[in-house]
Amino acid sequence: MVKIFGSTNCLYCLKCKQLCQAMEIDCEFLDVTDREAAQNLKDLLPETEIDSIPQVFWKDKHIGGYRELTIYIDDYISKTKEK
Repeated sequence: MVKIFGSTNCLYCLKCKQLCQAMEIDCEFLDVTDREAAQNLKDLLPETEIDSIPQVFWKDKHIGGYRELTIYIDDYISKTKEK
């Protein structure tokens, strides 16, 4: 459900991963120091949009970074509670 492009040296990248794990949301962490992961990110976004990490995708839609992920998770929790 969530793809996180980041680095293990980045605090907010790790916070994204930990947040998903804590909320039991499936996530895939792709370390951009790996050439293949970096190329995957470049294929998904124009380079002009890649100015920082993490870069987070929610259901294959680019949403931004850590702050945006917290907003999406809050919304996701609200919707699941309504059901």
